[in-house]
Amino acid sequence: ADGTVYSGSKGPIHMWSDSDGAGLGTLEGHPGHFVYALAVASDGTVFSGSDDETIRVWSDGERVRTLTGHTGYVTSLAIGIQSKLYSASFDETVRVWSTIDGTPIAVLEGHTCIVYTVAVRFDGSVYSGSSDGTISVWSGEDESLLRTLFPGTVILSIAFGSDGTVFSGSQDRAVLVWCGMTGTLRNVLPAAASSIRALALGQDNKLYAGLDDEGNVEVW
Repeated sequence: ADGTVYSGSKGPIHMWSDSDGAGLGTLEGHPGHFVYALAVASDGTVFSGSDDETIRVWSDGERVRTLTGHTGYVTSLAIGIQSKLYSASFDETVRVWSTIDGTPIAVLEGHTCIVYTVAVRFDGSVYSGSSDGTISVWSGEDESLLRTLFPGTVILSIAFGSDGTVFSGSQDRAVLVWCGMTGTLRNVLPAAASSIRALALGQDNKLYAGLDDEGNVEVW
């Protein structure tokens, strides 16, 4: 957002310039707690999720509101269509909020264990990955369940290719590759040395995987 990079830690959220790496200050909103998730809306509004079970909303460096409702750690955040924010949690749900005023919109239920990740595809559909071994696919328009994928392993991260391909990172050290249209499993990339906590597609169409506890990144 406006050339600013945000990073979560225990306590403050750090802000950095993406041009020269200079520190731009901190956002103080989850004292004594870990910030596990960050998302930035197109207007620059920042959302932070924490193990204090809340989501804080920031504008121009100031906290403007706190979203409550989860009863477990907030593990992941994603911005969707129609000015919606999606939040995943240890409480086995994904909650939907208005990015404009924080109004609760819906609670997506169906997972039977921790929801570690939530991500929004370019068509607005929402993917949630859980330690129950499933990925749920939800409509970004009416929050209905569209389909369920069954990787059979703990899903920690999800990313999307420019062609709609879905990538899921798992605890069993593999990246699963899915057809975004049908939900069919297309490939398995079993090269990782550790659990795959984060996935991202670069502008070079390479897939980058952040590895849990190792501090390394694998590239495909």
